[in-house]
Amino acid sequence: MSEQPRIAPPSKDFLDARRRENAPPPPPGADESGWQWIREYEVWPGRNVFCCFGHLMTGPVEDIGPNSCAWFLLLTPMVLFFFTWGVTLWYASLPLFVFVCACFASAIFWLVVTGFMDPGIIPRNDDPEIDSQPPPPLYRERVDDDGNTVSDTWCHTCKIYRPPRASHCSDCDNCVLEFDHHCPFTRNCIGARNYTFFILFLCSVSLSLGPPRRRRRAACVPARPPPRRRRRRPPPFARAAALLFSCVLLGDFVAREALTHPDPDDPTASPTVDQLQLGSMVNTSLILFSAILSLLLWSFTGYHVCLVLHGCTTKEHLKGRKHGARKLHAGERIDCCGLAPSAVNPRRWVKVPATHCPPVINYSEL
Repeated sequence: MSEQPRIAPPSKDFLDARRRENAPPPPPGADESGWQWIREYEVWPGRNVFCCFGHLMTGPVEDIGPNSCAWFLLLTPMVLFFFTWGVTLWYASLPLFVFVCACFASAIFWLVVTGFMDPGIIPRNDDPEIDSQPPPPLYRERVDDDGNTVSDTWCHTCKIYRPPRASHCSDCDNCVLEFDHHCPFTRNCIGARNYTFFILFLCSVSLSLGPPRRRRRAACVPARPPPRRRRRRPPPFARAAALLFSCVLLGDFVAREALTHPDPDDPTASPTVDQLQLGSMVNTSLILFSAILSLLLWSFTGYHVCLVLHGCTTKEHLKGRKHGARKLHAGERIDCCGLAPSAVNPRRWVKVPATHCPPVINYSEL
């Protein structure tokens, strides 16, 4: 019998590192040397805001206005629609009601996931001696895993060499892997770890536009097709009207079904003529509101679908691919099953001087 190959035992440095990682966290408070142990999110160097004791992270405080506007545009019209047509749609077409609720719930879910997760932040170099050393070169060439020569860029803020396609976000003050753009409406950067969920959010709200768009094309003259390439990107808040546009155009169908096919078991459950007239007024207002924003939504969703197919990010499309970055495959950008673990742990214990006071954020700033 052939002798089995022997595996080398782990080194002492590896065992020490594993022991430090698996060791229980030290108790909070100051020690004898004048240092104290606190959670890293309490002394986070970036401009992120943390929720649920560091389990959730989002963007800076300055994005509260655009983010609140996006939630208002998404929730308020839907509340009006369900208040006006919810019961009528339930009796007219239950599968359609379930479909509308599913699209609305998925849009809310993916928006929350996109805005409250780590987009791919690269940890900073917290070595205090690096400031006393001379600055390194701006670019550093290396060979990646595929054998290609790429250039890493030195970040003067994070004190690290960031890989190609990574960029430092001036809004969040962090280096983000595969940085696409900073979206104030989701209140987060769009990067390597949350771009998949950002696309799922766009697709979930765009899916509800299919049936009403086909219905409109049957009744209207088709418009001139848009140009093949648009350099100007529509504002992201337009996606908030996608689900709304699919719902409000169902008002006429629901009204006709409710009047012509009342519920035989409970005739009082059918809406009255006055209720249908009020619903028609609200429905018309919502149609005018959503029709304008839905055009921007389709353009924005189509723009990102093209970026996925071409294997580039928004920043690369606007400024070009640099530093030897390879073309991304479409499966890599939308693979939510192969999501890389987060490189940062805001809840880990860090040692700071006992005189250091964590920044305090007032409730008025949130």
